Amino acid sequence: MYECVVVARHLHLHPEKTDDFLNIMWVQWAKILQNIPVGERSSQMHTQLAAKVPRYAQGKMVRMEDLNWSGEHTLKMAKEAGTLADLHSLAFDYASAYIHPQCNVCL
Repeated sequence: MYECVVVARHLHLHPEKTDDFLNIMWVQWAKILQNIPVGERSSQMHTQLAAKVPRYAQGKMVRMEDLNWSGEHTLKMAKEAGTLADLHSLAFDYASAYIHPQCNVCL
């Protein structure tokens, strides 16, 4: 929920990034679909994703960095949004430690 509020505020402050945010959905689906065996993939979905995501079309793995639509980290977006940054430690870092307990970076 916290991330949604931060992203919404970021898009309000930077409406020029709205298309980038919406287009990242194609990249997210390509990342999911690339891990499904080729014979099991929907050909229609494959065609649509190949048209929208160059790495996927080239047969290359979609990387985590390909999902970065804003060029900013959540904390930086929150600081720009103002008081949202005060919630970052509890709402993001602490919650991430429960979601990704093996991730030392989250602690």
